[in-house]
Order: sequence, then C-alpha cells, then structure tokens
Amino acid sequence: MRDPLARPNTCFPSSLRAPAKLPVPAIRRALGLVLLSLLAVAGPVGAAGSRGPAPSRRPPAEPVAPAPATEPWGQLLERGDGAAAEGRWSEALGLWKRAFELRFPAFRSLAFRSSVPAEYLSREALRDRITKEMAKEMSDAEMAARQKAMARFGFFAPDFPLKEITRRVLTEEVAGFYDPESGRLSLVEDDRPPEAQSWWEQLLGGKRRRDPRTEKIALVHELAHALMDQHHDLLSMLRSAEEDEDMSLAVTGLIEGEASLTMMVGENGEANLEMLTAPPRLLNFLFSLLRPLLPFAGGPGFRAAPPIVQETLLFPYMKGITFCLALTSPTGTWRPVDDAFAAPPISTEQILHPERYPDDAPVALSLPDLAPELGADWSPVCANVLGELQTRVLLSQALPPLDASLAAEGWDGDAYRVYERAPAGDGEGKPPETALAWATTWDTPEDAAEFRVGAAALFAARLGAEAAEGPDLPSPGEGSRTQAWRCEGRAWAVVARGADVWVFFGVPEDALAKVAARAFQVERAPKRFVLKRVERATAPK
Repeated sequence: MRDPLARPNTCFPSSLRAPAKLPVPAIRRALGLVLLSLLAVAGPVGAAGSRGPAPSRRPPAEPVAPAPATEPWGQLLERGDGAAAEGRWSEALGLWKRAFELRFPAFRSLAFRSSVPAEYLSREALRDRITKEMAKEMSDAEMAARQKAMARFGFFAPDFPLKEITRRVLTEEVAGFYDPESGRLSLVEDDRPPEAQSWWEQLLGGKRRRDPRTEKIALVHELAHALMDQHHDLLSMLRSAEEDEDMSLAVTGLIEGEASLTMMVGENGEANLEMLTAPPRLLNFLFSLLRPLLPFAGGPGFRAAPPIVQETLLFPYMKGITFCLALTSPTGTWRPVDDAFAAPPISTEQILHPERYPDDAPVALSLPDLAPELGADWSPVCANVLGELQTRVLLSQALPPLDASLAAEGWDGDAYRVYERAPAGDGEGKPPETALAWATTWDTPEDAAEFRVGAAALFAARLGAEAAEGPDLPSPGEGSRTQAWRCEGRAWAVVARGADVWVFFGVPEDALAKVAARAFQVERAPKRFVLKRVERATAPK
C-alpha cells in the first residue's frame, strides 16, 4: 500500500466560500439564475391567488416595471427601469436602491436606519479587490496551514493551487457584495467575454443583454445584508465565528439564507409575504431538482470545480434559505429570523436540520496537543472543526450520496489537529509529511457506528486494502473497537467507543499507540456563540 497523498488525488478542497474576513459573501451568479427559476415555480405555493401569474422562466430581455406608479417607490422603480433601458445603469442603480429602501419595511418588516451607498464595479476591479483583501486578511501562512489540513483529510493534493482557485471562483461567481467595514454595496458589471458564459446563460440570455430584473434581484440581496448589518452588526457576527470553521459556515448560512429569502419575497418590489409560509421541504425538493444543473449555470471555474467546492460554495444559500424558511413558515412572519440573528445557529448540523435549532447545541471538543507523542521533529499546523456538512462531503468520496448523508447525520461535535515535519531523506521539492488526529462525538452509539463504518470505507477505498483489527492500540474504554491500516511506516486508524469515534490519518506507525492514548483524553464543553464586537471605521447606523 502507498500513502494516498503520494498518488494523484481526485479529491478537492472544502470551504472555498468567501473567507469571513472578506466582504460579506455575495450572491453567486449561478445561484441567482436558479432562483429566477424558483421564483417562477415557487411563487404560487403560498396563499392561492395572492400573487397572480408566476413570472416567466426566461429572464425578460426588456425592463419590466410592475410597481404601481402612484407610490413613490413604484415611481422610482419605473424611472430606474427607464434609465436602464437607455443604458444609464449607474443612474438606474441609484433609483432602484432608493425605491427598495422605501419598500423594504413592507416585505421585510424592518426599516433602514440610514441610506446605503451603492456602486457598480467591473469584474476586473472585483478581481483586484479580492486579491488585495485576501493578501490583507489571510496571510500566506494561514493559507498554507489550511491547505495542509485539507490535503491531509484528502480533499485535494498537497500541491493543489488553493489560493488561485479561491480567487478565480470568487471572481467569476460574485454578482454583488456588501462590505460591512465601509457600509457600501457593489454590483458587478458582467463584462465577461462570450466564451466565459455558462451554458445556462447562453440558453437564457441570448446575446447577454443586461437584464434589469436580475440586477434588481442582486440589489435586494445585498440591501438585505446592509439592513441586517445596521440592525445586527454582521461584521462582529462573522468575526466571532471565524475561528470555528463549522460555526462560520452556519453563521454564513443564516446571513445568506435571510438575504436569499428576502430576495424572493421582495422580488421587483412586490411584497410576496405568502412565500414566508411556503413549506421548507418543497423548496428543498425544488433545489434537489435544480442542483444537477448548477454546474452549467456557473462560470468556467465553477464548472471545473469538483463537487466538494461546489457544495461548500452553495451551502449558505441553498441550505440557508430553507433554514430561514423553517423559521418563518409556522407564523408567516420574520420575527423568528430576526431572533436568530441575536442567537445564531452554531453548526452546519442546525442549518441542515432546522428542527435541531436552537435546543440541540453541539458539543465543543478539545483535543490535547499531540506534538510530544509524535516526536520532537513534529510541529503543529492548525486545529479546527469539520462539522456535519464537511463530514458528509468527506464520506461521499467512498459512499453513495444518501449513505454519506446518513453516516454524517447524528454528528454532535468534532475537533481535529494537524501536524507536520520535514520529509525524510532527500526531501528537496517535496511537501512536508503531515499527520492528523480527529475526535468526533455522536448523538447515539448507533450514529457513531454508522460513521465508523463510513470512515472505514473511506480508508479502504483510499488505501486499497481491508483493515486489520488493532489489538496493539490502547483501548479508550470497555466495548471499544479499533481498525487500522498501515503502509510505508504510516498508520490510519478508526477507534470507536460508545458515541465517540477517533480517526487518525497518516500518523507514524511507531507513534500511533502514544498518539491515540493521548487523543482519547479529549475535553468536552457546551458549544456557544459569543459575540465579540469589532471596531470599524464606519459603524452601521
């Protein structure tokens, strides 16, 4: 057997979402096109007849202005559509923004405390912005640590160009963003060449004429971020969760889910409040039908990305909106969503299973430092939390999608630590050796057993061999079970006891027993979200 990292790897990175330190993650172009279709399909699911005819599935080539011109906001929308028809897009953006600032209280039940500056940004300027922000907010050392951790899990090869892929996908897919540090929102001018179009855009858009409807949909999404920032301080929320990768995904899911639901409720200025009572399962079903088409809806980078990249990019939107809908559907009001911003979901488990929010909080696990057990030549790389979503994606490398989801369900907490050492012998040009210890806990012993089987299948698929029972490893307690794989002086192991499972990746074989014995001494505490206020030059008013 060979270390699977020594062979070309078909797995790719997780969590290629916009880092929490960058401007609030923006609506993706691919998802925007899908939501246009959902607006057509899901529009009538609320109160019968309250909305009228469903919008066309094809984005209209000409501006549409259904707003009543007798209302100030309707007049502003109408004038904005007229400006757009004559190619005065910046003027149109200003008029639309003023209209929606007046209209938001009707469909979002909250008013802006101050006007939000808005502008158009070229895609080239967006690329420069993302490059500068990534350099400022994520050091090369932080990016390298993330890359080593994800490579050791097996999401991608050690030399995978993580930074470039992140920049490329974000540059291609962002249609707009809100920056809480400046309090400004930007929509991105789609100046891509024809060959950069997605298949879906070519099908729907013909010659890619800019469409006022899609511009306004993106604007409502970003204005929703601005509104929540003025009322709930999004920057502090994101920064407070950024050290816990799973919590960060969950908080981002709430933020993006709220903005996406607002976008559907307030599309083109209408107050489609019946959308708030739509069954979340229906929207999940519609997403499941449209999900296979999303690669065609994205740009070249998105289409070339493997499922792990696509899933973590889309999770905050597709699962975030159904999470928010699960909160609004019982009463048809926004109040539960507003309350959630004061006490946000703290795990992707709660986003994936809204019935577990807020009472079923996960356990915070803390692994002890394992460097002494590994040896003096090993040094720590990073420590973090994978969570249910990324566990599901990891297991899907070896299991069918439904089986992977079932094996990851029941997750109740995890923690991992990654270590590295210089390659042995003549290691010039080779990546450092890495080792990973991962502690997980589950709702029930049965859930833990399902995960153990999935983790064993993952190692068997990667290493090409069945496991040997591991009597030479220390036992974490009565009733435990150990499976181990060994190759080239390294060991992979799965150790289960009751509702707990430990997984070890690439640990030196002669150190595995000591590392495992120390890893069994995991500490537990209730996981909580603690808001830490962040000072910024322009505070939300």
